[in-house]
Amino acid sequence: LLKPYIRNLTLDQVHKAFKACWQPDHRLVMVTGNARIENPGAESEILKTVQASSKEKVAAYRDIETKPFPYLDQSEKKGVIRERIDTARDLGIDTIVFQNNVRLNIKKTQFKPNTFQIKVCFGPGKASEPLDKPGLAKLAASVLSQSGLGQMDMDQLDQALAGKKVHSNMGIRDSFFFYSGAGHPDDAATLFQLVNHFFRDPGFSEKALSLAKIRYRQQYEKSERTLDGKMKIDGDRFLAGNDPRFGIPAPETLDQYTLEDIKNWILPHISQAPIEISIVGDIDTDVMTQLTARYLGSLSRREPFEKQPGKMGPVRFPHGEKRVLTVDTKIESAIARVAFLTDDFWDIAQTRQLSLLAQVLSERVRKKIREELGESYSPYVYNHASSIFKGYGVLHMVVKIQPGSQDLVFEKLEAIVDSVLSSGITE
Repeated sequence: LLKPYIRNLTLDQVHKAFKACWQPDHRLVMVTGNARIENPGAESEILKTVQASSKEKVAAYRDIETKPFPYLDQSEKKGVIRERIDTARDLGIDTIVFQNNVRLNIKKTQFKPNTFQIKVCFGPGKASEPLDKPGLAKLAASVLSQSGLGQMDMDQLDQALAGKKVHSNMGIRDSFFFYSGAGHPDDAATLFQLVNHFFRDPGFSEKALSLAKIRYRQQYEKSERTLDGKMKIDGDRFLAGNDPRFGIPAPETLDQYTLEDIKNWILPHISQAPIEISIVGDIDTDVMTQLTARYLGSLSRREPFEKQPGKMGPVRFPHGEKRVLTVDTKIESAIARVAFLTDDFWDIAQTRQLSLLAQVLSERVRKKIREELGESYSPYVYNHASSIFKGYGVLHMVVKIQPGSQDLVFEKLEAIVDSVLSSGITE
């Protein structure tokens, strides 16, 4: 219904509509935050500040310097296929390995017409974060996502890609770094060029680093005022024997990190680590294979893939210990949490069994704590198995309660676990 109208809109019409909306009598000045403003003249002071700012001279807008994309030489050379792997052929997945140790997994699907997704994984991810720089991964992912490329900042890149139906993002997981994207198959070459430029000329922006630190501090301060946030900050570290690799470090720690810290950690992985690319969607598999060969198979030779995922050293679980975490909040609530050491992720059958066990326990907790006692509305149980720490996983029993009822809840949780140990699980 709206398409014909929108298509015929002119710049002048839009400008006039904006000016009408921005009339002085449409303005609202709203001050929010957690600071107490007790000065009786505060309202007039706020209005004076607004009025003074409206009289300041505004500099004319300076358009950004436009740059063409792609800006690096796009060689016609294609990577050579070393082998084809058939282990997932029954799932409709083709796996191809190129001579430079780039691996491609590709699957054609019809779930979303005219759409495909791509995920490029490389390196060991957060598992390789320097031990003396906890939290560096949190900054690095944000910096790489917001820095654009080496010779194009984010604004220039957005302008160069205007009209292209593609988007991309950089992230870090426990056991790998990744560059992901999605788009229309007609614009697939553009997305592959983005990936190619990322590996050949990644961007590291001081502006992006500064913004990442500000956002991190805001998120941390917000988390400190919530029960779940406090658990992530301090509780996860307690359950790992106060290991600094767990939990969320204070903003003051991250404020010390520089772009050089991020570069020194990630650049060797960008330039040397093996690459695994997975593509799924409404695609021509031959076209996608050729694009992979040209833009990734032609990169310099990478390190070989490890046959087994690397595992980091032991983590001490605080057997029999208890920790009380307090939160500065006006909401009268608390969370009772009981945790058990399980195991890491890589015994897949065991990991699935533990997930089923968590669901069984969750149902028993729901019946006892919610239906019989009425102490909590939505208690739950889950198992989190580490993919990088050897032998480390934690099964959590979580019950949101009113302060003061924790002893009763802990007693009932213990009884539920004892009943499983003594009587087993029914069909």
